[in-house]
Amino acid sequence: MLLLVFGMFFVMCSDCQKYFTLQTIRASDPNAKPLITEGMFKWTRNPNYLGEVIAFSSFCFLVNEVGPWIVYGGIWCTLFTSRMIQKDKRLHKKAGSAAYFNKTWMILPKFSACWLTNELIYLTAVSIVVGLCFAGGVENSIKTIRDIVVQFIPKK
Repeated sequence: MLLLVFGMFFVMCSDCQKYFTLQTIRASDPNAKPLITEGMFKWTRNPNYLGEVIAFSSFCFLVNEVGPWIVYGGIWCTLFTSRMIQKDKRLHKKAGSAAYFNKTWMILPKFSACWLTNELIYLTAVSIVVGLCFAGGVENSIKTIRDIVVQFIPKK
């Protein structure tokens, strides 16, 4: 449920940011072709697609089967990736795109200019997700931690 909410938050916030930013810029210059590089777009060129990936992944985790991951992975690799590549081609035509492309990645947020820092962040995140899956999910992990902590609390 948390992944669904977080994913939809990303989708809605990035779409709203893009809409209102473009409306504001075009109010002063109707012919402007701006490159949005602030807010959610500061970290990734496609925060709305990232939100969709997170939201749809929540359904795959809910089902807890391999089949939906295969179907979803195929859709993501074909449909989403082709649209992101088309968008990148359009963005390359805008002023300041070279610096923006160096500062961001296509879908995953780029937290640092150092690739090792980014790799460690994502390796840690994947390790936590995989660990939670093997532990039986978030709820079972929390129950296990609670049971361990309760053992160390002195009884009156």
